[in-house]
Amino acid sequence: MRITILGGPFQPFPPAPGGAVERVWHGLAEEFAAQGHTVTVLCKAGAGQKAEETVKGVRYVRRTGFTAGPRLLPNLVKDLGYSLQMQRLLPPADVLVTHSFWGPVVAHLRRGVGRVVVHVARMPKGQLRLYDRAARLNVPSSAVRDAIAEERPKLLAKVRVVPYPADGRFTPPAEKRPRKPQPTVLFAGRIHPEKGLDLLVEAFARLDPVRFPARLRIVGPWLVAQGGAGGEYRSALAAKSAGRAVELVEPIFDRVGLANEYRAADLFCYPSLAEAGETFGVAPLEAMATGLPPVVSDLACFRDFITDGATGVVFDHRRPDPAGRLAGQLGRLLGAPALREQIAGRAASRAAGHTLPRVAAAHLRDFEEVLSE
Repeated sequence: MRITILGGPFQPFPPAPGGAVERVWHGLAEEFAAQGHTVTVLCKAGAGQKAEETVKGVRYVRRTGFTAGPRLLPNLVKDLGYSLQMQRLLPPADVLVTHSFWGPVVAHLRRGVGRVVVHVARMPKGQLRLYDRAARLNVPSSAVRDAIAEERPKLLAKVRVVPYPADGRFTPPAEKRPRKPQPTVLFAGRIHPEKGLDLLVEAFARLDPVRFPARLRIVGPWLVAQGGAGGEYRSALAAKSAGRAVELVEPIFDRVGLANEYRAADLFCYPSLAEAGETFGVAPLEAMATGLPPVVSDLACFRDFITDGATGVVFDHRRPDPAGRLAGQLGRLLGAPALREQIAGRAASRAAGHTLPRVAAAHLRDFEEVLSE
């Protein structure tokens, strides 16, 4: 099969720090090529990257892209210019996959580029009417599918859910985690209010340090250019954490190093409040892959792989006193090592179904279905 992947204007392939969607599709491109398919990736050129090269069987065609700004309209104009530039370079293919905003639209200006598969990486916000001619809408979770059904029900028949894979480097520790006198609660993700970090720090402060002598590590990018909320917010979070066993750690972009951070922890907490932004939850999934029990908010996107009390623990962030509810769930697991271990084992088994080869195979089956329609 001839597969083209058209990246967006703001992140290169291989991805720079912060390119979560690009990281997923970079891995999938290599897996498609390893299974004998002809794969071409058209993407933004990163610093020091060649304009054209073939690596691990994947042909890369790179051109000048843009830096994302804080305002939507200028970003859409940048995406349009980038998409028109890349449209002229699209090779003959059977399938064209893209997550750029205008890519699915301009692709139809050129014949022979393949059936268009739109990867809807974000919750729909009015853009779906542009994609009526697409052959498929590929989404990472049931939550995105349901949002599409509500906004553009006529497209529901074209929607297929294929989850994101867990990075294969995120594996459980070689030896069973010891029961530590001071367990570590880990958050890894963007340092931004929508990730529920104020709630997490408040909840951690409510834990009795005698009954629950734990420490909290918050790891992730805080620069605006990397998806964070900036230095002012990070400083405010540090001030709120003062006097507590809370560490704010600089981002770890090396994936092996980040996996080691997960393996050194005892509990993972991801209290995201991004009702209209969170579409999957790679961080909790990769925590599960390392044998960490996850504590998450009640966002719909987590329900595809986290079952409360079985493969993780859920707190209702919409009800009164969400910090108290989160503190209760953290205390429940911190005070019960055996329960933590039971949930961790089931979580690791659940994450094992999200390997890169399995997810790639699901995409390929769907591409074949698209071509047969």
